[in-house]
Amino acid sequence: MKARKSIKAAIICGWVICGLICIASSSSSRVGANEGSQEPSNAALAPNHKKIGNAKCQDCHAETVKGKTVHPPAAEGCDTCHEYAESGTGATIKLAMEGNNLCFTCHTEKQEDLTTKKSRHPPAEDSCMNCHNPHSSDAPRMLKAAVPDLCFICHTEKEEEVKTKKFVHRPVKELGCLVCHNPHATDFAPMLKAEPPGLCLTCHDRRLTYKKNEAGQVVIFADTRIPGDFPDKALKIALDPTDKGHPYIAHPVGGIPDPSRKGKNLSCSSCHNPHAGNVPRMFRDDVTKKDLCLRCHK
Repeated sequence: MKARKSIKAAIICGWVICGLICIASSSSSRVGANEGSQEPSNAALAPNHKKIGNAKCQDCHAETVKGKTVHPPAAEGCDTCHEYAESGTGATIKLAMEGNNLCFTCHTEKQEDLTTKKSRHPPAEDSCMNCHNPHSSDAPRMLKAAVPDLCFICHTEKEEEVKTKKFVHRPVKELGCLVCHNPHATDFAPMLKAEPPGLCLTCHDRRLTYKKNEAGQVVIFADTRIPGDFPDKALKIALDPTDKGHPYIAHPVGGIPDPSRKGKNLSCSSCHNPHAGNVPRMFRDDVTKKDLCLRCHK
């Protein structure tokens, strides 16, 4: 009888011990989960961050600066952009400033463009980090992906054009979107570096000559360098001093309303698709030359 009572007591004691272990384990798991699932925000990036003492941020976050291009502020030290403050048993880490204002501390020219320019790229207005990695990247300019793949994330219709059409504009195919477009802000919609037809005439005007640098590059739009053979090999058009003469004598290429596109001015894109097409010369909507002319000359 005494033996049975001893066995029963031992079993009950075992249950109690197991229960206490499970409760402790569960509590520990919840604490870990809460710390690991903490959503970052500008207000407090890591409110439950542990004290780091003499350790360096990169001891734990080494992956943030492993890209081919490392953001100079990140290379100098995390405290360039982040604020770290110990409190009690933990620490709080937050950004030194909110949103794009932090980036504008150094990139003042981007702030001016996004404030004053007429045509502004919505992702750039929303957050620099929509396109850029603030720490490091394997792509140029700290981008999250190389151009044009980055642009195609949103502009899927352009990706389809470029990948399915028979004829692709050589700068689009070989140099990418940023040859003609400014990714942040500009005065020329849609995010163009110059106003058409001047944008196109930069390469296609027979009257222009080009000075190449030591690397064989030509500077266009003041800040864009392209290989010198691009304007050299571009199909040239002959215009008179009043910028008329294409595709026929006295035919305008700009400066008047576009008869076929209400609300827009006549330009090269009135007749040509600047990205790609299924007919030679990349006529809009892949129409024949005759049908193209009949759009205005009915």
